Parts: sequence; structure tokens; C-alpha cells
Amino acid sequence: MSTTPLIGSVVVAFAFGTGDIVPNRQIWDMAVRCANRLLVRAGSLIYTQEDVPIPPQYKGNIVCIDQEGGKPPSTLRIARGAVKEAQRVRASLIYVVAAQPHLHRALRDVRAAVSEANAHIGVEVCSGVLDYSTNSWFSPESGQPHTQSRKNWEQREWILMHMPFWLYKLVAS
Repeated sequence: MSTTPLIGSVVVAFAFGTGDIVPNRQIWDMAVRCANRLLVRAGSLIYTQEDVPIPPQYKGNIVCIDQEGGKPPSTLRIARGAVKEAQRVRASLIYVVAAQPHLHRALRDVRAAVSEANAHIGVEVCSGVLDYSTNSWFSPESGQPHTQSRKNWEQREWILMHMPFWLYKLVAS
């Protein structure tokens, strides 16, 4: 079997809230800019979820993870799916696109998923997160209360980031 990459990189785009809201459109914009830069080199694929609005005119490679019983998939589930997809296409890098408040945990989960899979895949952050104001990531229109305000987010995120990872894996799986 050849080890030549089918696609050089996978861009994993994590939604921030539910619905066609400003934060998710910002994430889509970053993901497309990142994927387009990578296409010049070895090609790319965007791995994302339903809440990141994909315009019908976009013709790039996209894989969209399924919802879990009508609920958005967890960050860890998305990370694991992105790693499986990267292995399938023999990509050497995963680029992470996430809202600035979510970026630390998204990176942690992707790195953990790479480690779990014993994969030799690099993990980097797509540029563009700082192009948006911190307040633009929180939307009262989101269907997830924890992404509607900074206060709600920080309360929940503090718990998720401080619990032992073995427990987080049980909660997030």
C-alpha cells in the first residue's frame, strides 16, 4: 500500500453554538480560507458538523459528521472523526478551526484523538481566529445556552477543562 497522501491536510471546523449564526459563519470563513491556502500545496478536506453553514456554491472536499439524536456531536467526537478521516485520506496534518474561546479545548481534544489512534499526524491552528473580536463569538441566537454569553461559556468550560481527562472522555464520548 502506498503511503503517498491522497490529501495533504484535513481542516476540522468546530461549530460554536447551533444554527446559522454569526460565529458559525465566521468559522466557515476561516475554514475555507485555510483550505484554499492548502489546496495550492497538496490538497485539503474540510471535516465539520451541520451547524457550520456550508454554502451550496462551495465545491471543495467536505465531510460532515452526523448529529447525535438531534444534538450536536461533542468536541471529542468531532476530533476523533477528524483523525479517522485524516487517516483514511493519509493526510499528514490536521488544521483546527474553532472560535477563540473554544480553541484550547478543541486543540487538546484533537491532540488526544491523534494520540488515541497512535497516528503520526501533526496538529496546527488555522490562522484567522484573531481576525474576529472576542465578543463576536457569543450569540444570543445560539440554540446552546453555553455559547450565548461569555459568562455561560466560562462557567461550563472551566469545569470541562479542569476535570480529569479520563472523566472528560466518559462525559464527552
